[in-house]
Amino acid sequence: MQLICSQCGAALTAANAQPGDRVTCGACGAVLQVPGERIATARPVAASPARPRRTLTWVLAIVGGAVLLAGGVGVGLYLGRDKPEPIAQRTPTPATRPGDESEPKPSPVDNRPTFERVMPSVPVITAMQMVGLGRGSGFLIEHGERLYIVTNRHVVKGAERGFTLSFYKPGSQTVRDAINLAVDSSAVTHVHKTSDLALLDVTDYRNEIRPRKIRPLPLADPDHPPKVMSHVWVFGHPVVGGGLKLDNTVTSGTISRIGDVPGHGLCIGITAPVTHGNSGGPVLDDDGHVIGVVTFGIRGMQRGNFAMHVETLQDLLTDPDARLEDKQVTELLKTSEKAIQAHKAKQKITSELLPELARVAHKLEKQGYHPLPWNQGRNAGFVSIQPNQATRWTIPVADGTRYAVAVFGLRDAKLKTSVTATDPVKLADVAKEENGRVLLQTAKGNGPCQIVVRNEGKEQAPVIMLIMVK
Repeated sequence: MQLICSQCGAALTAANAQPGDRVTCGACGAVLQVPGERIATARPVAASPARPRRTLTWVLAIVGGAVLLAGGVGVGLYLGRDKPEPIAQRTPTPATRPGDESEPKPSPVDNRPTFERVMPSVPVITAMQMVGLGRGSGFLIEHGERLYIVTNRHVVKGAERGFTLSFYKPGSQTVRDAINLAVDSSAVTHVHKTSDLALLDVTDYRNEIRPRKIRPLPLADPDHPPKVMSHVWVFGHPVVGGGLKLDNTVTSGTISRIGDVPGHGLCIGITAPVTHGNSGGPVLDDDGHVIGVVTFGIRGMQRGNFAMHVETLQDLLTDPDARLEDKQVTELLKTSEKAIQAHKAKQKITSELLPELARVAHKLEKQGYHPLPWNQGRNAGFVSIQPNQATRWTIPVADGTRYAVAVFGLRDAKLKTSVTATDPVKLADVAKEENGRVLLQTAKGNGPCQIVVRNEGKEQAPVIMLIMVK
């Protein structure tokens, strides 16, 4: 009779054994009971000793269907009286036939969002427009046999001269160590019709990307969508006030809401801080999967930041009907007339207003004036006033303090400036230059002093106001 040991899987022969007899396995020492019918396996039972004695029983752990005895893996000790438990209370161990061992399952891939693992896959995107440069973030993904950089639609808009993708080397945070790829505007192959998403096909740059250990980021499984109150990580390259570039920045927060936002579609609300330059960067869960793409924030709402849901990105990758047509993408990449006019206005401000502001500030310094202390506001402010609209500045005048105010507008702008104050604030020393384009006004006393500038022209008018004190 052929039996298979249910403990170690070894085959043994019991030529003269009868049903109910006990047979000892020569491989592992387990005691088996011969079944009443001829079957491939027999259930183990423990032998009853003739007298109570202390014995040493080995408890073997089966790993991957094979018992590893040689290395001592999975071996434990039980020291006590040989008192077998009833068979009915045991949990039978499935027998594994020789040669039928299954391969051990591979360990799951570790995608936890560490800085060294994620940041090299998040490039700075510099969009080269006809009238200037745009900036945003993006991240590398793989779909089929293609490599893409995911970013926002508004990041690629107007970049008809192409892009520079700056990948930082793993473990490095310095600009000089970045890997810069010059990418043509034709790389923009996928743009969502209604949502703020775009893809740059960088498959042709695979040889430059792969050796640098820049790996695609995995997208979240559609069957396991993100949930409200889950923890998230944001990777990107923000730009803060004054143009300070904070490349390689990581922030974290939680998901505050998931739902449609008018004009944007399905979005994920996040409490992680983001700002200009983060646009297009990835939002990752704690498992390192991309669940969203940073897109916009709401002014006046603390930590009111939003990312496009990964479902929308999946649609862009798989559904041709979700994409703009090629000719629409071409139009998107062209520089708009509005952008050209804004660039011209900026040039005028740089060439016309700023030199005059510097001249007046230097003149006031000679008279003993100096900029406002940092905690009382900026010493110079810039606004752009719409036609037939006005902007107002209020200065809290303190007793014994004099203020000098200079308002600057372009030479062809039609601006009307007025200064009002409530008693007992006294106004004096009015000086006008070049047909009222610059107004100097000093004040002393206690109370608010208000400067009003109205645009009486038909075009938008940039205005700079300088405030100094003594």
